[in-house]
Amino acid sequence: MNVMQMGQLVLSRAPLPVGNREKSVLRPEKPARTRGVFHRMERPSNGMTFLVSFLTYLVGIFPSMVYALPTGGSVQAGPVSINQVSESQLNILQSSDKAIIDWNSFSIADGEQVNFQLPSSNSVTLNRVTGNDPSSIFGKLTSNGNLMPINRNGILFGNGAEVDVQFKDFSKNLSNH
Repeated sequence: MNVMQMGQLVLSRAPLPVGNREKSVLRPEKPARTRGVFHRMERPSNGMTFLVSFLTYLVGIFPSMVYALPTGGSVQAGPVSINQVSESQLNILQSSDKAIIDWNSFSIADGEQVNFQLPSSNSVTLNRVTGNDPSSIFGKLTSNGNLMPINRNGILFGNGAEVDVQFKDFSKNLSNH
């Protein structure tokens, strides 16, 4: 409460002069304040409004950052096993030279790791993301062979991402044959 508000509060509670009522100053009565759950709040500052709007915007831009590790791996071709060994590590073991895996999402958060173990450095794995979110790679992705990532919504490699793979890049979808 500042000095002006304090003065107004004191004057509003001061008794009216008793003398000549025609010369007295009449003050309108203020409605009593209600205390409790419902009370009037002041409008948030422009800075606070901007901050809330900006954070909401960021959440909308990076929805896939919320998800951890690739999900919904479905092997379409080749013998492949997908094993989540911990909350932060996923291992994919491929025992043929070629394989195709469809994923609902393929994102790796900071501190997470995805390892592809292929028979040789000439082996290749096609990884298609069928979900609606872009892939966000912020953690560690390793492979001793070739990976072909396809996500029609894009692939983002974050500043701290560690990627130790051979990539084969294709801009269109490939068939299983």
